[in-house]
Amino acid sequence: MTCERSKSDPQVLKRAETVRADIEREAQTKRNAIEAIFAKEPAKKATPPSREAAKDKAPGS
Repeated sequence: MTCERSKSDPQVLKRAETVRADIEREAQTKRNAIEAIFAKEPAKKATPPSREAAKDKAPGS
């Protein structure tokens, strides 16, 4: 099969698109990881209030 025929072969085109999508997914994963490392503000985790804070908010206190 010549190069020109390969470029128009539906199976080759489908495989090329699959490979391209895999490469893009991997690249996005790496970009996300780098962004997470260098983010200016770390993601805030939800933490339960301390026992002291809970006592201050209790009704009738």
